[in-house]
Amino acid sequence: MRFDGWLVYPQIDKARNILYYANILNWGGDRTINISVSIFDRQGYVPMKIVPVNGNIAAESVHKIVEASAAAYKPKAGSSYFEHSSGDKVAGYGALGVLAAMLGVKFGKAAGIGLIALVLVVLKKGALLLLLPLIWLKKLFSRNKADS
Repeated sequence: MRFDGWLVYPQIDKARNILYYANILNWGGDRTINISVSIFDRQGYVPMKIVPVNGNIAAESVHKIVEASAAAYKPKAGSSYFEHSSGDKVAGYGALGVLAAMLGVKFGKAAGIGLIALVLVVLKKGALLLLLPLIWLKKLFSRNKADS
């Protein structure tokens, strides 16, 4: 199996809260299309893989397949992304979880999103602590220039 390029580059459909893309793969000399869809919900995202029978479809067909597949997904009551409330932290990190998965993070869905959420919270809370050494160095070198 060999990656032969993108049929559809990664795109976000904000109206439906989905991210999707399509790869062209060479599988033993046969052209295969691999469509990846991530539907955002309150818990993060739901991944879907679609492999059309016809390996020679156009990009417009991919969009139609994605729309039909996303429309067929029915989340449990209260799990829809549109039912997001201000206290839902995981739903807010859903896109970051998908991005991490696309970059090759090999954790489970919950572990990957949880890890990213934890890192973001630590960075948010500890940003000042991370910047303190840089501020100290700047003041140290600023004093040396003033003394000369």
